[in-house]
Amino acid sequence: MATVSKKEIVKTVSERHGLTTTQTAQLVQVFMNQIIDELSRGNRIEFREFGIFELKRRKPRIARNPKTGAQVHVPEKTVVSFKPGKVMKARVANTIPAPRKKSGSKAKKAATESATPAASIPAAPSAAPKPFTTEAAPPPPPPPPPAPATSPPPSPPPRPFFTS
Repeated sequence: MATVSKKEIVKTVSERHGLTTTQTAQLVQVFMNQIIDELSRGNRIEFREFGIFELKRRKPRIARNPKTGAQVHVPEKTVVSFKPGKVMKARVANTIPAPRKKSGSKAKKAATESATPAASIPAAPSAAPKPFTTEAAPPPPPPPPPAPATSPPPSPPPRPFFTS
């Protein structure tokens, strides 16, 4: 388990559906831009079985600077909230998240202390939830036959350096 980038998702989708990575990248980017546009208009976005994106307003508050201990005023702001749907909740219920990378010697110590033996990991339930699926795309058409080999056109004779 690791962090998955947009590039890796584009590659997987393009291979699965027979599209070029350029087409898939454009499609993914348009989809993400549309989500951002709808949220910026104040709309709630609901994907059945997947989840809900909505805006929430955070109240202003007083916080502390951890280095100096000084009080800092944090103004009111709008944040994006995501609430997972039933299918997502069921699919990730027994998943152990990948550890986040830490830096420094404390990270090495924490990594060795938090190593969990495989026996303590709970087993997945026997009745797995029905996965969210869409209709399978038809297989991609076969590639066109290669073009017959042709020789390049003859080059013109060299021109002399000096003309009379």
